[in-house]
Amino acid sequence: MKKSALFFFISICALLGASSMTLAVGSSVLVVELTDTIDGSSVDIFTNALSEAEDIGAEVVVLVLDTPGGGLQETFAIAEAIDQSAIPVVGYVYPQGASAW
Repeated sequence: MKKSALFFFISICALLGASSMTLAVGSSVLVVELTDTIDGSSVDIFTNALSEAEDIGAEVVVLVLDTPGGGLQETFAIAEAIDQSAIPVVGYVYPQGASAW
Protein backbone atom coordinates (compact mmCIF):
# COMPACT_ATOMS: atom_id res chain seq x y z
CA MET A 1 0.00 0.00 0.00
CA LYS A 2 2.79 2.42 0.84
CA LYS A 3 4.59 1.70 -2.44
CA SER A 4 1.52 2.54 -4.52
CA ALA A 5 0.98 5.82 -2.61
CA LEU A 6 4.64 6.73 -3.09
CA PHE A 7 4.45 5.88 -6.79
CA PHE A 8 1.31 8.01 -7.15
CA PHE A 9 2.98 10.95 -5.37
CA ILE A 10 6.12 10.72 -7.51
CA SER A 11 4.01 10.50 -10.68
CA ILE A 12 2.04 13.63 -9.77
CA CYS A 13 5.23 15.54 -8.95
CA ALA A 14 6.76 14.49 -12.27
CA LEU A 15 3.69 15.64 -14.19
CA LEU A 16 3.59 18.97 -12.36
CA GLY A 17 7.30 19.47 -12.96
CA ALA A 18 6.94 18.69 -16.65
CA SER A 19 4.05 21.11 -17.07
CA SER A 20 5.96 23.85 -15.22
CA MET A 21 8.92 23.40 -17.52
CA THR A 22 6.66 23.63 -20.54
CA LEU A 23 5.20 26.89 -19.26
CA ALA A 24 8.67 28.32 -18.64
CA VAL A 25 9.84 27.46 -22.13
CA GLY A 26 6.79 29.10 -23.71
CA SER A 27 7.03 32.28 -21.60
CA SER A 28 8.32 35.53 -22.99
CA VAL A 29 9.43 38.75 -21.35
CA LEU A 30 9.94 42.06 -23.13
CA VAL A 31 12.57 44.37 -21.63
CA VAL A 32 12.50 48.10 -22.41
CA GLU A 33 15.09 50.59 -21.15
CA LEU A 34 14.58 54.28 -20.48
CA THR A 35 17.96 55.83 -19.73
CA ASP A 36 17.66 59.53 -20.52
CA THR A 37 15.37 62.39 -19.57
CA ILE A 38 11.69 61.40 -19.74
CA ASP A 39 10.17 63.22 -22.73
CA GLY A 40 7.81 62.56 -25.62
CA SER A 41 10.14 60.03 -27.19
CA SER A 42 10.20 58.07 -23.91
CA VAL A 43 6.41 57.79 -24.08
CA ASP A 44 6.63 56.62 -27.70
CA ILE A 45 9.30 54.05 -26.87
CA PHE A 46 7.30 52.67 -23.97
CA THR A 47 3.90 52.57 -25.68
CA ASN A 48 5.47 50.93 -28.74
CA ALA A 49 7.06 48.36 -26.43
CA LEU A 50 3.66 47.60 -24.86
CA SER A 51 2.19 47.09 -28.34
CA GLU A 52 5.07 44.79 -29.25
CA ALA A 53 4.57 42.85 -26.02
CA GLU A 54 0.92 42.29 -26.92
CA ASP A 55 1.86 41.23 -30.46
CA ILE A 56 4.35 38.60 -29.28
CA GLY A 57 2.16 37.44 -26.41
CA ALA A 58 4.62 38.47 -23.70
CA GLU A 59 3.62 37.61 -20.17
CA VAL A 60 5.41 40.59 -18.62
CA VAL A 61 7.20 43.80 -19.57
CA VAL A 62 10.26 44.80 -17.56
CA LEU A 63 10.87 48.57 -17.58
CA VAL A 64 14.53 49.21 -16.76
CA LEU A 65 15.04 52.78 -15.57
CA ASP A 66 18.11 54.98 -15.19
CA THR A 67 16.77 58.47 -15.65
CA PRO A 68 17.22 61.87 -14.03
CA GLY A 69 13.48 62.51 -14.42
CA GLY A 70 11.84 64.75 -16.96
CA GLY A 71 8.45 66.00 -18.05
CA LEU A 72 5.58 65.52 -15.64
CA GLN A 73 2.99 65.10 -18.41
CA GLU A 74 5.14 62.44 -20.09
CA THR A 75 5.61 60.63 -16.78
CA PHE A 76 1.85 60.63 -16.27
CA ALA A 77 1.38 59.30 -19.83
CA ILE A 78 3.71 56.38 -19.08
CA ALA A 79 1.94 55.71 -15.76
CA GLU A 80 -1.43 55.75 -17.56
CA ALA A 81 -0.13 53.28 -20.18
CA ILE A 82 1.00 50.98 -17.36
CA ASP A 83 -2.39 51.26 -15.66
CA GLN A 84 -4.23 50.40 -18.89
CA SER A 85 -1.92 47.57 -19.90
CA ALA A 86 -3.32 44.04 -19.85
CA ILE A 87 0.27 42.83 -19.47
CA PRO A 88 1.96 43.28 -16.06
CA VAL A 89 4.78 45.82 -16.01
CA VAL A 90 7.71 45.49 -13.61
CA GLY A 91 9.83 48.58 -12.95
CA TYR A 92 13.50 48.00 -12.23
CA VAL A 93 16.08 50.71 -11.47
CA TYR A 94 19.40 49.45 -12.78
CA PRO A 95 22.46 49.37 -12.71
CA GLN A 96 23.70 49.90 -9.19
CA GLY A 97 23.81 53.62 -8.51
CA ALA A 98 21.12 54.36 -11.11
CA SER A 99 18.22 56.66 -10.38
CA ALA A 100 14.62 57.06 -11.45
CA TRP A 101 13.60 60.53 -10.39
